[in-house]
Amino acid sequence: MAKLFDTADAERLIQEHRMMLEELDEIAQYEDNVQIDIEKAANLVVTRNVLDVLRDIPVEEINREKGGFRVKALRDHGFRSIADIVAANVYSISSVHGISEDAAYSIKRIANNMADKVREGAKIKLSVDNKTRESTALVTALSKYVYARETTKECRGLITENRRQIEYAIEDLLLSQKRLKWIFASSAKNDAIIKVDTEG
Repeated sequence: MAKLFDTADAERLIQEHRMMLEELDEIAQYEDNVQIDIEKAANLVVTRNVLDVLRDIPVEEINREKGGFRVKALRDHGFRSIADIVAANVYSISSVHGISEDAAYSIKRIANNMADKVREGAKIKLSVDNKTRESTALVTALSKYVYARETTKECRGLITENRRQIEYAIEDLLLSQKRLKWIFASSAKNDAIIKVDTEG
């Protein structure tokens, strides 16, 4: 004898249909998430490139505009390049003997302006010969994007084609679930419901 379709079966199907819609929506969002990963990875590659360029600029460049900063004191304290200044905070710069807090803020601002100018002209160059953790992360994110683009295109198509059908199926299951509850309810319970319905 075949198993009867009951409310538990209806509830299970409703949950499966809802989960199916949620999963399709999540997959459709995957491409957007991968794009965010690409932006983050590209930013890290550019930041690394900027710091590499700034490592070649000596700390003496801070005085290019005749700021009168005590560059020798900075150098003696370990600040040898503009990259060292960019990576440091104002507190560590002002801890150098002869550098006031105001001077530290000015030095930091000058170094950050140099970094911004370098960043504007920065280009991302990926090379097999020059692998870094940052460039590997960018290549990984780009390859995920290529895969994600096709997958999400298919999922968006499935959602467009089937969303209403799945939603109708859920509505039908909810209706049938109410009917099943009525059919399987005891006659006393049904009589009580009819009585409340006719009196209300």
